[in-house]
Order: sequence, then C-alpha cells, then structure tokens
Amino acid sequence: MSKLSDLILKNISTKQTLVKNSFWLVSGKFLAGLFRALIVIVSARLLGASAYGSFSLAMSFVLIFSFLPEFGLSTILTRELAKKKNDYETFSLISTITLGFSFISYLIIFLADRFFIKDPVALSIVPLLGLMMIVDVLREYGYGVFQAQERMEIQGGLHLLTNFLIFGLGLIALRQIRSPLSLSIAYFVSVSIGFGLGLFFLKAFLKNYRPRFNLEKTKQIFMSALPIALSNFLLLLLIFIDSIILGWFHSPRLVGLYTSSVKISQFLILFPQSIALAVFPMMSKFIHEKEKLKETTELGLKLSIILMLPLTFGIFILASKIILLIFGPAYFASIPALRIIIFSLLGTFPFLLLSNLLIALDKRKELLIFDLILVVINVGLNLLLIPKFDLLAASYNTTLANLLGFVFAHAVSQRYVNFDFWPFLPKPLLATAGMSLFLISLKSFSLLILLPGAVIVYLLGLYLIKEEITVKIIQGLKRQ
Repeated sequence: MSKLSDLILKNISTKQTLVKNSFWLVSGKFLAGLFRALIVIVSARLLGASAYGSFSLAMSFVLIFSFLPEFGLSTILTRELAKKKNDYETFSLISTITLGFSFISYLIIFLADRFFIKDPVALSIVPLLGLMMIVDVLREYGYGVFQAQERMEIQGGLHLLTNFLIFGLGLIALRQIRSPLSLSIAYFVSVSIGFGLGLFFLKAFLKNYRPRFNLEKTKQIFMSALPIALSNFLLLLLIFIDSIILGWFHSPRLVGLYTSSVKISQFLILFPQSIALAVFPMMSKFIHEKEKLKETTELGLKLSIILMLPLTFGIFILASKIILLIFGPAYFASIPALRIIIFSLLGTFPFLLLSNLLIALDKRKELLIFDLILVVINVGLNLLLIPKFDLLAASYNTTLANLLGFVFAHAVSQRYVNFDFWPFLPKPLLATAGMSLFLISLKSFSLLILLPGAVIVYLLGLYLIKEEITVKIIQGLKRQ
C-alpha cells in the first residue's frame, strides 16, 4: 500500500512523475466533470427551464470575462517557476497583475451587464456570480505553482473537492430554496472554500508576497500572455455568446432548453479532454522526433474517433429518451436542438487533440486568426438567425463553428506533422452503423437495455472486423 501511495503522491523519477501527474490531471478533471454534470441535472430539474435559463444566462455572461483575470498568466507563472523554483519576486509581480485584471474584469461586468441582459432574474445574480468567477480564476491561478512543482496531486485533489462541494452544497441549497440566487450562493461558497484550501498549500509563496510593479518585466509578461488571453477570449465567446444572444431575443425558458442540450455535449468533451491531457506529455517529449510525434498524434486521433462516432450517432438516435431521463418532460422541446448540436462532437473531439499538438509545438498562436474568423461567423449567423429560428439556429451555428474549428486546426497542424487518420475511419464507421441499426430496431426498449447493448454491439463489431486498437486491448485483457 505504501508503494502505491508513493507512486501517486511522490516524485520519484522522471517517468513515474509524468505518469503520476497525468493520472491526477485526467482523473481529477474527469471526476470533477461528473460532479459538474450532476449539479447541472439537479439544478435544471429543480429550477425548471425558465429559472435555470436565467441562471445559465447570467453564468454565460460572467464567464466570457474570465479571460481577463486569467489572461494566460497561470501558464506564464508555471513557465517562470519551472525555470527558478522559488522565484517569489516573479510570483509577486504576476499575482499583482492578476489581482489588477480581476478588479478591472469585475468592474466591466458590473457596468456592462444591462447592455447585454434583459432578464431581471439573471441581472440580479450577475454581481454574485461575477465575484464567484473572480475567486474561481484565482483558485485556478494557484494551480500554476503546483504545475511548476510537478505536484498535480494537489491540483487534481483540490479541483475534485471544489466540484464535489458545488454539487453537494448546490443540492442542499436547492432543496431549501429553489431559486437561481440560492444556487449562485452555493457556487460562490464552494469555490471560496476551494480557493481557501489552495492558499494553504501556497503559504510559502504568500508569506513572501509583496505587491510589485516592474514596467519592463510587466511588458514582457503581457506580450507572452497576450496570445493565450486572446485565444481564451475567442474560445469563451464561441462557447457562451449564443446563449446571450438567445436570451436577448427570446425568453429565459428557451435559454434553459438550449443550455440543457449544450451541457450534454460539453460533458462528453471530458472524453477527448482526458485523451488530450494524457497524450500531451508524449507530444511535448517528441517535438524533435517527427515520426514519433506523428504516431502519437495518430494514436490520439484514433482513440477520439473510436469514442466520438458511437456517441454522436447513438445520442442522435436516442435523444428523446436521454432528454426525458436526464432533464424530464419540461425539457422535451430541447430534443431537436440536441440532435443538431451532438454533431459538433465530430469537430470538437479531434480539435482538442490538434490544439494540444500545436501548443506542444508552440504554434497555437497560428490558429488565432482562424479563431477570430469563427467568432465573426458565429456571432453574425446568431444575430441573423436566432431572432427567427431561436434555439435551433443557435444549435446549427454551434455545430458549424465546431466543425470549421477542426478543419482550421487540421490545416495548420498539417504544416508541421504529416499525420493521416482517414484510412482508420472505415472500421469504426462500420461498427457504428451496426450499433445504429441495433438501436433503431430496438428503440422502444428501455435505456437500461439499449445502452449496454449498444456498447457490446459496437465493441463486438470492432473486434470482428479486426480494428487494431480494440484487438490489442482485448488480447491484453485475455493475457491478464
């Protein structure tokens, strides 16, 4: 038992540290995502579509401005502390900049909310959620220190605990008072506790913190962080602007219906995120070995394809049963939106991996112009189509943006790594077709039968047509 705890809690060797950190990052993010998914389900059911739409509208608005206090500074902090372990001067300077940006961000939120939100319920909780967002960004800012120290067990543990608290306290709050305000309070208290616990592990740095401002060094940090900040801002706009535009032209109820569909696809993104996180260290290691980097990229893409095809087509077929099971009859009108937006996974899954590839190659900034093009297209189409076609327009636009994002990332990545995953597609597609026929023919059955049955049919199909990765896994299990 002590050997196991050493393996997952201590830095013993380079390889073991890499495995340990990957374990905590992937497991922490995945389990935290599960708790986030649970609180979404609980809050959507208990609040109802209209009140949940008001909460989602306010949350979407404040999260767009999270790019400013974050500003890529956590990444810069990790880089600088990795060079010099206890660089308290740099920590103090970057922390001072972060606090300054946090104040500016909250001021903008406080002054601008009425220009973007009409719903009075959403407006009433924006100040509290804005404060929650600032505390949450500061909590994650501290992760930069843990990453530099290669102590991801602290990061993973704190991230998991914070999201567990959001679920637990959110559930308690909504059982007492079913309102967007009570849920907002639960979010704020939860992230504040997570932030406070994070400060405990940063006590050496906080003890040596002194407010600093060095104009020359601040310029250097700002220019290094700017591409990351712009990328984050454009990404946040792509994720949340559709809800804000929908909320401006239509009722909070439609925002709630749309958000319920989006949350299902966002939860499923945990799978490619886990793959991307696990593969990223290998990508970083092989940046000067093109053949190995190509093999690693193709492996990540193959794993993404094996997951995304059955999820996309399975959810498309079972959309009505899934919505009714998760959110209940009040969200029945969101079924068409889910059937549209689920196809965004075909772009999101591979995009996340290719984005990490470009980060490993230090070429992510080359995607910025394409990110900007996507935002312009997305915002333009939303403003044009949402007034008439409401949540269906938002769903089509989001799916189009995600598919175009993959096309752009693929084009830029190909400049540096000549990977090819197209020959791999036919076998997973064939197995997905068999699974889809199974689901369509037995659609009247319960999900308790359909879901495990679909998994079995899909995996059996992959094995029978001798899909390479599946065969290797099954053979490995047999040897065990």
